[in-house]
Amino acid sequence: CFVQHAPFAGDGGAEETAYGAQCLDYFLHSSDGQDILHRVDVLYFNWGLHNLVPDGASIVPGQSGHQSDYLPGLAKIVDKLKAARAKYGTKLLFGLTSPEMCNASQDEVVRKLNTQAAVLMKKEDIPMVDLHEAVIKKCGTPPQRTCLGLAGGGCPHYSQEGYQWIANSTLVPAFLKHLRASNTDICTGHRCDKAACPCGCECGTKDDPGVCYTPKVEQTIFM
Repeated sequence: CFVQHAPFAGDGGAEETAYGAQCLDYFLHSSDGQDILHRVDVLYFNWGLHNLVPDGASIVPGQSGHQSDYLPGLAKIVDKLKAARAKYGTKLLFGLTSPEMCNASQDEVVRKLNTQAAVLMKKEDIPMVDLHEAVIKKCGTPPQRTCLGLAGGGCPHYSQEGYQWIANSTLVPAFLKHLRASNTDICTGHRCDKAACPCGCECGTKDDPGVCYTPKVEQTIFM
């Protein structure tokens, strides 16, 4: 299983939704510019922590955005990802944003944006994994002085051990569930000789049974 993080900059984050919508096409390519979507089984995405600025307050485009701009930008992102789902059968999975553990009022904004995102995902039939609930159950309701082994953990960053816990307890099970759901036969009965092709074969027709192939590498894009 190959996991790819996008974007590839040192900052490592997709920033506010307006920036995400603007740059999404770059995020969906490899670091050397190759189109890899046709090889992706599960595409996990999240936006939220960079749209906490109150409307009317100063923002830094490419770093932060207003709360009211969150949902319109996220809807544009979802529209593009739905096109990939329709074209390639890519499984989409959205992560509800983790809590702001040091600031209860900021966490209320996170909760509000998560609610908006959840309504959109349900409308577009996109499954979700709830990072907010998982961390709250482990660390308690904000504010907390420590979370997942770090003083100031979840404000918004965690220790290496904290990220490991989030991955193992919450994200990995969700990824595996959707990878397993990808193992379906989409060839509607037109297959090549499976005895001759123990690794399977590409889709064929009644006149052309298709050719043998080696299994593709299961791949997840993590944004």
